[in-house]
Amino acid sequence: MSLNELLERATIEFPKPINAREFEKSMIPYIYFNLNSKKGKRIVRIFYSSRVYHEFSPEMCVEETTEIKGKINFSSKRSRVVSHSSCEFEMERAEEIDSFKGMRFFIPPGYDSVEEFESLLPSGKAQIVAMDTTKRIIEDYFAKNRSSF
Repeated sequence: MSLNELLERATIEFPKPINAREFEKSMIPYIYFNLNSKKGKRIVRIFYSSRVYHEFSPEMCVEETTEIKGKINFSSKRSRVVSHSSCEFEMERAEEIDSFKGMRFFIPPGYDSVEEFESLLPSGKAQIVAMDTTKRIIEDYFAKNRSSF
């Protein structure tokens, strides 16, 4: 397996762009509740911040979210052992104003394959599972919200 597969697993492309409001009010809660509803004693926390551009002039008022970055923290308890992992992400901008076309998880430099990432990074295997799970949840989110296309 290759670096391309690792990058593909770390990238989620949306079937349609979403704006910052939909991300905040609809998608993030959907991801959060679906990650926390998985079996086992899992606790998920999602943190994110956004950068907003404002322009005021006599002719117009513009407010555009230009960047969203965040982190999904996972804690799980199995057989009295608590494990922690986290995945940092950044939303990918779309061409439309205030829109995003996908999500990309951060992969530290130096890993050339999924196997290398899972074996050399202490939480690598958990991060790959978290990225794959989040990708499935987002695919489900769009499948259930097709009427809004």
